Amino acid sequence: MGALHRFRAWLKEVKATRKIVIGGNHDAYMEQIGEAKCYEELSSKPHELDDPMNYLEYTMDDCSLPDVNLIGSLRVFGVPFADGNTCNNAFRKEVPSMNHIKNCLHRDARARGERRPRLDILVTHGPCPSIAEALKPRLLHVHGHMHKMHGIYLPGAAPQKRKSYKVGVLTVCGSVLDNRYQFTQEPIVVDFPLV
Repeated sequence: MGALHRFRAWLKEVKATRKIVIGGNHDAYMEQIGEAKCYEELSSKPHELDDPMNYLEYTMDDCSLPDVNLIGSLRVFGVPFADGNTCNNAFRKEVPSMNHIKNCLHRDARARGERRPRLDILVTHGPCPSIAEALKPRLLHVHGHMHKMHGIYLPGAAPQKRKSYKVGVLTVCGSVLDNRYQFTQEPIVVDFPLV
């Protein structure tokens, strides 16, 4: 639990309007303690709403951005899964079925009183083109995990080193570390009209 508390303390120091946290293949401890405990540890408490952060594990967050004139909020759905096979296999032991992922998205929509889910931004740990294609985020798919894929990919583009598929929506690989886990990449900022 100490590492999780240190991560939370570090994340609180990051200056951002909104912070979304998901697990990934290096996060065996998070997978072990489960979604409820991760949410409790990595989401803002009522007295911390001036620094909003939220842990997502097959769940959605309504992101209100006080500095942006939005009608409503941005809907962000988080999936900790990353395809691949390494010795770091947290959140990868079982490939989540598309039905499970869609059911989670619809569950969150029903909890908001909606018949159909609205999804603006999909956040996955790794590149998950089949999940992005099935859920069809309105604005963006953001992921990390693939250090050499760092960059922005327009719909129809084939990401570097991954010529086996083409992205169907605007996709950002925001990995800032290289394969030796050194900070070598700049963060990516994506501006788009919120209409």
